[in-house]
Amino acid sequence: MVSEIKADKLTNQSGDQDTSVDLSTNDVVKVNIAGSEKVRVDANGNVGIGTASPTHTLEIDVNDDTQDGYKQLKLVGGRPTIFMRE
Repeated sequence: MVSEIKADKLTNQSGDQDTSVDLSTNDVVKVNIAGSEKVRVDANGNVGIGTASPTHTLEIDVNDDTQDGYKQLKLVGGRPTIFMRE
């Protein structure tokens, strides 16, 4: 039985080298997909999606998904889409 595994980066065994869980920064967990960071959890427990420096419990940056000048964040499960203007 293994009680501890030490690693800075976990990658897919099949050879997908640009998708990983990165633990190389102290007190930060990063999820990288297609070679770029998609999710980060910092030492304060803040979760960032689309941002590398979350300042709130959940911070989502949807900077490339616009519709008629509005930012778009879609909640599934029968919830409405929320539009935010910068």
